Amino acid sequence: MTWKLQRTGITDKSITDLHFINAKEGWAVTPQRRNGGYILHTVDGGEYWQVLAKTNQPGIAIHFVDSQSGWVLMGNGVSLTTADGGQTWKRRASNVDGRIRRIKFRDHTHAWGIGGGGTVLTTSDQGKNWERLQLTKEEEDSIETDWFDELLGEIGVPAQPVDETDSTVLPADRFQNDEDFAENFQQQRQDQRLRPGRFAQDDALSKSSENAEAITQNQEVRNEKDAPIQPHRERRRRGFGGRQGNTQFVKTAHFLNDQMGWVVGNDAHIHYTTDGGQTWERQLGGRSLDNLRNVLFLSGQQGWVAGENGLLIETQDGGKTWQTLQIGTQQTLVGVHFPSLDPKWGWSMQRDGTVLYTTDGIKWSAGQTPMRPPVYEEDFPIPFTMNDVAFGKFSEGWAVGRDGQIIHNQDGGPIWTAQRTSTSANLIDVEMKFAPLGWAVGNAGIVQRTINGGEYWRHHETDTGYSLNAVAFVTKRKGWAVGRYGIVLRTTDGGFEWEAIPSNVTQELYGICVLSEKEIYAVGAAGTIIHSMDGGDTWEQEHTDIANDLYAIIKAENIDELWVVGQWGTILRREIGSTQMSSRQTGKSSEDKS
Repeated sequence: MTWKLQRTGITDKSITDLHFINAKEGWAVTPQRRNGGYILHTVDGGEYWQVLAKTNQPGIAIHFVDSQSGWVLMGNGVSLTTADGGQTWKRRASNVDGRIRRIKFRDHTHAWGIGGGGTVLTTSDQGKNWERLQLTKEEEDSIETDWFDELLGEIGVPAQPVDETDSTVLPADRFQNDEDFAENFQQQRQDQRLRPGRFAQDDALSKSSENAEAITQNQEVRNEKDAPIQPHRERRRRGFGGRQGNTQFVKTAHFLNDQMGWVVGNDAHIHYTTDGGQTWERQLGGRSLDNLRNVLFLSGQQGWVAGENGLLIETQDGGKTWQTLQIGTQQTLVGVHFPSLDPKWGWSMQRDGTVLYTTDGIKWSAGQTPMRPPVYEEDFPIPFTMNDVAFGKFSEGWAVGRDGQIIHNQDGGPIWTAQRTSTSANLIDVEMKFAPLGWAVGNAGIVQRTINGGEYWRHHETDTGYSLNAVAFVTKRKGWAVGRYGIVLRTTDGGFEWEAIPSNVTQELYGICVLSEKEIYAVGAAGTIIHSMDGGDTWEQEHTDIANDLYAIIKAENIDELWVVGQWGTILRREIGSTQMSSRQTGKSSEDKS
């Protein structure tokens, strides 16, 4: 079976619940990075999600009766309700003492929940008041979620077709009242205790023949108490995926009818089916969800984005559609370069330093893989591990990587050779706009500078121990570097001396774009975008509705547009002077080019 994978594009945290009222419109709740949570909303079946509201507690369940009336339950029992589609929310306190871990909605005012120690709760007024159901047997350990689902008809019960506008989670006659619920729940718990292989209370065993097998097997388990102790085998959790360690655990599911449904789980995964679960497809396409590392636009229409797993995509309509270019590699691409559109000659580089080149923008060929010279004569050469590549005039290129390695190519050909540096620290970014003058930055605040195209790279002190992820110069003397903990460094003498300036953020910064000596942008972790209009003296944070890491930002050539790429296929576009970023989805694509 295959699933159609969707991502929120907002968070990597576990989605705890979602609810759809039709094939297009739905809502989800997910925790934030620290405290609180998001309420997410989609109107296109999950292709794109936006933040509808932020909460000060993580939501555990959500229910909408129509496009206007919604109800969100928090783990502390507090409810949020809306009557205008989520534009405004009213907070409703509750009488719950403790936390609620699981919720099942009966309708838009009634719900059941499981609290600490297996406590079963019920509400009939949208969470204002919760009543504890009295059960004759309770266990100290947590209730297994399967029992709760079985009791409510979520497991092992064929889905019944319902009208798309019917938002009732459970059939109205499933349980006539809370007493029926308590009785059935109690019986279900009793049956679970008496299943073969489980210990039971002596007075709980039925004398009827129906329980004879359970009694016998239970006694057999008791008689094995004196047997040698076997190593405890942890029960494997269920989830999507084949191999353990790469499993996506399912948190909850919602079916609109007998054909259409969604399930959500860890790492913001949303899977979708339209045929009752017989097939589950990955909606946005597997490659489109890779992390995107580099971006290049030669005009407002023509651009390329490179990323992990050999992903190279191209747009010719300003990001409305994207085509995947077949370049024959699964390695991360550390850069992409096209000097012009006519002729359409281009280069990209694999992580191992192999250059991929094209003369028509469609067919790509691989050059020779450069090898690091051995430290000792008897050692074998080993491949490079590159982090960034930059091109100067037309096709001359430099790439930087692990252990202070820098390689160089003079004419865009397939052969790259190592250059001499003065560091063994990992280099992360290189700037060669003013070649043969250039700069490279990396771990522990390292800065390397060359004045002769890399024949020799010299170390310059920054007086910081924080790693630097990006560097950009607007003139041969004035430049900036950004890195860990929101650090921003500035130089006005070509990189001899650097000063730290406050950025007012603590998130790691990954990319920088200098528009002029006054205007600068930087992007970083958790959707961070900061902007300066005075050469970096002061910075303002620009708010986005995403929590994805943003890795690179560039200005399109010959047009006032900014492009940002980042985690899980994030692509943002903004006209310079505008006040809002717009998203460009990588999932909308025409056929791959090969």
